[in-house]
Amino acid sequence: MSERLPFKVNAKGHLHVLNDLSIEGHPNIFAIGDVANLVDEHTKPLPPTAQLAERSAEHVVRNIRLDAKNQPYRDFSFTNQGVMIALGGEYGAGILPGGIKVKGYLAYLIKKAIFWMYSRPLRHRSSIGKRR
Repeated sequence: MSERLPFKVNAKGHLHVLNDLSIEGHPNIFAIGDVANLVDEHTKPLPPTAQLAERSAEHVVRNIRLDAKNQPYRDFSFTNQGVMIALGGEYGAGILPGGIKVKGYLAYLIKKAIFWMYSRPLRHRSSIGKRR
């Protein structure tokens, strides 16, 4: 999709963004999550995770609010809080904050807990709609 837009993209089709997540030459257009070519301070690509998408979206909201007050945008910075993956059955692997590596059933349980935390607000919103 992004290959058809008139913006600079990388080899994978991710939009190039400035440090504030705006698109070069288009200060009022932002790219977030896995559609953007997000890199760390060493220009290493950041992992396309929900965590990164949420943090980049929150950052863009803050920059839009700054723009509404005629204040300059702030640069985006990201600290990975860990990564957990389910590997099938009741097995998982991941890295927790602080670089602590976990695997096996414990990692599976942590992944399930994270999923439950993220999906709880969505379940609540959908139950509100059912009541009407």
